[in-house]
Amino acid sequence: MPIEIPARIAFLKKIHLFHGLEDADFAALAEELDELEVAKGGVVFAQDSKADGFYLIYNGNVRIIRKHEKKETQLALLVKNDYFGEMALVANRRRSATVTALTDTTLLVLS
Repeated sequence: MPIEIPARIAFLKKIHLFHGLEDADFAALAEELDELEVAKGGVVFAQDSKADGFYLIYNGNVRIIRKHEKKETQLALLVKNDYFGEMALVANRRRSATVTALTDTTLLVLS
């Protein structure tokens, strides 16, 4: 069931990153977002993969892990209204970590 535009706008208004945007900006942004459903245990993106989007957690939880010489380090646990993936996108570099869904998760993605 797709997330309707008014629900997307209400969600975006809760995200600190977008504080100060005008209503027209929220509407335009809401239109640009793609929805991505990730099942529990599913990988959103893998470390060293190409950055292709910025992710907002509409529902669910994710875990961010970085591998270095066979050792895994958990960097963060993120929940509804958190976002991730912006650094690689802004800096145009590869993903620095792997993101996995801890529960069935709905993401809004800005490519």
